[in-house]
Amino acid sequence: MLLAWSAATTAAQPITDNDFRIDAQTTPVLGGSRIVGLGGAYTALAEGIDSVPYNPAGYAARAAHEHEWYEWELSGSLQLAGAFTDVDYFLNGQGTGIGEVSGFYGYGVSGRLQFAQLGVGGSLQVESFDLRPDDPIEVSFTTVRFGGGYNLLEGQLAIGVGGQYVSMTVRDGLTPLVDFSGIGLEAGAVLRLANRRWRAGLMARSPVDARVLDEAGDPTAPPMEAGGFLLPRSVNLPWEIRAGFAWQFLERQFNPRFAPPKDVEDAVEARLEERWCERERAQAVRELDNAMSEDTVGECPRLRRQPRDRTWWVQERTRRQEERELAQDEIDRGQAEVGELWDSIEASRERRYLLVSADLRLLGPVGKDGVGVDGFIAQQQVRRGDGIDVGVHVGAEAETWRDRMKVRCGVYWEPSRYADFPVRVGNLKGRFHGTLGFEFKVIELWGWGLRAGFYVDGARDWVNWGVSIGGWH
Repeated sequence: MLLAWSAATTAAQPITDNDFRIDAQTTPVLGGSRIVGLGGAYTALAEGIDSVPYNPAGYAARAAHEHEWYEWELSGSLQLAGAFTDVDYFLNGQGTGIGEVSGFYGYGVSGRLQFAQLGVGGSLQVESFDLRPDDPIEVSFTTVRFGGGYNLLEGQLAIGVGGQYVSMTVRDGLTPLVDFSGIGLEAGAVLRLANRRWRAGLMARSPVDARVLDEAGDPTAPPMEAGGFLLPRSVNLPWEIRAGFAWQFLERQFNPRFAPPKDVEDAVEARLEERWCERERAQAVRELDNAMSEDTVGECPRLRRQPRDRTWWVQERTRRQEERELAQDEIDRGQAEVGELWDSIEASRERRYLLVSADLRLLGPVGKDGVGVDGFIAQQQVRRGDGIDVGVHVGAEAETWRDRMKVRCGVYWEPSRYADFPVRVGNLKGRFHGTLGFEFKVIELWGWGLRAGFYVDGARDWVNWGVSIGGWH
């Protein structure tokens, strides 16, 4: 089976039992147009739902335009890796046979809600591709994230925690070979001191270990298999740590404070309640005086006696209805004035900037018995994930056309997780990537802008391009 692959891996031994695990970790940068355009250097830029896979602090961290007590966000993306050529998705260095992935596509949708200093959200990301073009085996990954975060020090420090539910399915036609799911935890923080030009971020993610077969069993029994494939003992995602730093040049403000805006409605309602209480007290005092009673009424808002004159109450209800209508008009005018003030501040904000960001990524091992998905399909003991791997990401961004277009570029080092990687750069196992991204404001309706983004990521045996949509700011 797969002679080209087997010939290229003559040192590898065939899988003969179930004593191995699959390393399901992916190493290329996948995501929306800004993330890929910046080469994955996104840990320190955590703000918004798209940043959560790189730093869960993005659940809470507010962008400069998010100044209302309540904010919401929706985002979507479409990935078409390998649209121009087959790709070496696993970075095993073969480039042919099982090394190639065809029919790759991915899509994602995510959303977030902000309530003052608190933020919550979730996302769904799906990736699917085929191995063995002549006799395809379908591999699909689904990742669901959920969590929340909180802003401290008026947004100068954001922290977030969440969970990731990961599932992987490998099918040979209609025959399921591997179907696993597991849950891991993740946490992150981003420090962005007001009036400073830098940010720093940190993220940690726990490993996911999903059992495919139980440890217990008869050692003399034949190995478990499905569709002619010997099954792994487990499927694993290793732990991950990311540290990032970003610096912004030119005039645009980088780290805004967040202070909840003055609530116009609460202030008007409080004055209204005070006015009604004082009238109730005055009427109650008159009734006691007319009755020559020595009882006391008390002070607002804690009255010990309410008016008992029904005629007065009928008239009071009419007065209150008229006052409530006038108060609503005052609230509407006040909220409009606050909105216009924020709009004028946003419109006058300096937009020229040059942002540079860098990330260091550490991926943990899955063990000495780790095998890639490709090795499992080839039924070869091609070891993968037996040590700690390091990735480096650097990106830059600028708004080249005021309030209309942003341009991004980046480079990153993608480490190979294979023990015997045939292609090296010096003493390093892996490949360099170059990324480019554009984002355009396509329309603005009722003060809300819609953006469309395009990105491309190129490397040896790898081309990933896609589009994304969302709000423009």
